[in-house]
Order: sequence, then structure tokens, then C-alpha cells
Amino acid sequence: MDQPGCDADLLANTYRQFRQINPVISRWHFIYKRYLLPCFEAGKPHTLLDIGFGGADILLRLSGWAKSDGIDLHITGIDIDERAVRYAQSLPRDPKIKYKLTSLRSLAEENETYDLVISNHLLHHLDEAGLPAMLKLTSSLAGRRVVFNDIERADLAYLGFHLLTGPLLRNSFARPDGLRSIRRSYTKSELVDAVPAGWQVHRIFPYRLLLLHDL
Repeated sequence: MDQPGCDADLLANTYRQFRQINPVISRWHFIYKRYLLPCFEAGKPHTLLDIGFGGADILLRLSGWAKSDGIDLHITGIDIDERAVRYAQSLPRDPKIKYKLTSLRSLAEENETYDLVISNHLLHHLDEAGLPAMLKLTSSLAGRRVVFNDIERADLAYLGFHLLTGPLLRNSFARPDGLRSIRRSYTKSELVDAVPAGWQVHRIFPYRLLLLHDL
């Protein structure tokens, strides 16, 4: 799905299927309640940046949860893939969310800052050489907390995703991309060894790793 010439219909189906996959495996409601909501204060505006928002489903859910909790949350989603931005802009508009075709480095060069910086399924795209630079950039943009949410590599995670998604994720890149992502992901011990001091690694069910940093 990352290839520029990939099938547009399959890519759109992939973005739509993220709405089905993420609530089950990514645990963002739990993460919101435990790691994001405590950073907010009712009656005060807050900002959040999502790096590589993909199908934008997580941003829309976060915005909805924040509204339900009386939080004035302004969300910016960035992606370097113009197809993701076009897809997000085709969804029902949420006035609290902005989608931008830009890079993390460009935001840093513009001295942008956000209370919280998050990302879903970004870490497994970074090797041990690229990880420190990404963590440094996100730290420069965040005022309070950074939260990376990703897969933990495990044979059972691979087998479970392979078996459970076969009948469900058809006519898209979601299943092959998911299996490839599991193979590329860190284990908890690998991630602990790869990150600098001050970053915390937490394991949550099912086969998830959270990488957190408080500023």
C-alpha cells in the first residue's frame, strides 16, 4: 500500500477496513483513557498531533471521545502520502481536525508545538538507525507527552492475525500489510534497548507496545 502505483480501489478499501481493525487490535480507547485524558483539563484548549494518520479513523474517534468528555481538543493529522490526505478529506468533516500533507521534519523546522504527539503503527517502519532521529523530532514538537502505539512481534500474533483476518479483510492491502508489519515489529526487549533514557516501554494486550515520553 505504500507504493505510489498501487491499486487505488484496494487502497481505499484498506483505509475503510482500518475502521474495523483498529478498534479491535490497537486499543486506542484504553490508551486515550489512561494516557491521554489525564493530560487534559476541561475548559482549556489542547492540541494533539497524529503522525501518519492513514485512514483517519483514530483521529475521528479521539475527537469524538474528547467531545464526550468535555475536552476542547484540536487535532492535526499529518501524512506524507497525498492519497491518505485526499481520503481523509473525503470523510465527514470534523471542525476540530485538520489534515496536512507534510512531514514531521517540516513541522519541526516551522517550530510547531503540540500538547500531545501520537502515532499508530509507525515504529515498525523505523530501524535502529532511524528510531533515535524520530524520537528526537517528536520530543521537540511535544509539550507534554509522546505516545507511540505499535505491534509487538510474536509468532502467536502473526498466527492469530493470519487466521482471524482471512475471511474478513478481502479486496485490500490490510491483511498482507498487517502480516508484514508484524514481522518487522520490535519485541519489547529490542525496543527497550533501542530507545534513549527517559522513554518508557509498556506492553498491553493483545501484542501491543506503547512507547511513551513525558516532557
